[in-house]
Amino acid sequence: MRPRVVHLAGPGGRAREEFLAALLAALQKRKLAVGLLRRDEGGVGLTLPGPEEASSVPEVLRLLRVLDLVISLPPLEPDGPVVEFCPPGSEPRLEGAPGLLATVGPDEAERLAAMLAGRLSGRSGKKSLAILADGRPLPAKAFVQDILANTIHGLLRPLKGAGDAARLEIIIE
Repeated sequence: MRPRVVHLAGPGGRAREEFLAALLAALQKRKLAVGLLRRDEGGVGLTLPGPEEASSVPEVLRLLRVLDLVISLPPLEPDGPVVEFCPPGSEPRLEGAPGLLATVGPDEAERLAAMLAGRLSGRSGKKSLAILADGRPLPAKAFVQDILANTIHGLLRPLKGAGDAARLEIIIE
């Protein structure tokens, strides 16, 4: 199974690193295997979870297969959902951009982790739901998510192409 990739955008610095550490801890608390992909002047580096060291290409490939999620930063030519990190005093730059999953602040690592975990649980066949208001995730208990996800899926299933879709998106503006 291939891991999903989420790109973390926004200004760097200490605030983003603290947010990233909190996000990784929250995702690991939810039993998700997360890799961190960084690009800098020296090239691209992938940090893998756990104490395992990958000393060969086959080892790296084996460890990649068990990841649930890869967080990349900075997002250069992102090909997946983008999360815009917006520390105090800065303005979001990607608001309304294609692929924007959420705009988050320094204290929203737990909420983002819950939303990402919910999206990844969709792989198990269980329906998941993420509710965003202006790019910010709204908290919803699992029961509420289940009721809404199943109701909306039931309403849309008869539409041509919706029944077999792995993911349905509704955008209300």
